[in-house]
Amino acid sequence: GANSHGHLGLGDTANRASFTEVTHLPYARAIAAGREHSAVLTGTGEVYCAGSNADGQLGIGTTVDSSLFVRTNIGNVRAIGAGCTAQHTLAVRIDGTVAGWGANGGGQLADGTTMKRTLPVTALHLSDVKQVAAGTGFSLFLLANGKAMACGNNAVGALGNGTTTS
Repeated sequence: GANSHGHLGLGDTANRASFTEVTHLPYARAIAAGREHSAVLTGTGEVYCAGSNADGQLGIGTTVDSSLFVRTNIGNVRAIGAGCTAQHTLAVRIDGTVAGWGANGGGQLADGTTMKRTLPVTALHLSDVKQVAAGTGFSLFLLANGKAMACGNNAVGALGNGTTTS
C-alpha cells in the first residue's frame, strides 16, 4: 500500500504493491493503522510506531517521521488503536487505564486538554477499559462492564450522544 511517510515500517517511503514482511520487530500481538502511521503491540506489551509524526502520533517525544518502527516509552499494554486524519494513538494498559499521544484538537486523548502530545499521557476518569478505537478526531473506549465511552470531535455526531457538541 501507500507508504509516503514510511508508515509500513520498512525503512523507506516506497509504495508496495505486494505483501512485504516487517522483519525487525519482536513478535506482534496486535496492529493498528492510522492514515499515515501504524502501531504494533508486541507480545511483551510494548508499542512500536512508524510513519508520519507531525502530531507526535509515534509517541517518541518528537515530531520527526520514522520509516522504521520505533518503540514508545509505554509498556504493559494489552490493546491499541490508531486514528485517521486527526492522527493519534491509544493504548490500553493491563491495569485498564488508557494512554494516548498525538493529535488532540478535539480532546480525543481524554487528558482534559486539546494540546497535541508527543509522549503518552494518561486519560482522565477512565478505568477498567478493555478495548479502544481511534477515529477521525475522536476516541471510543469499551469498558469491562460492557459500557462504551467516547470523547473528542463530535461535529457529525460521532460520539453517539445525540448532539454535535465535542
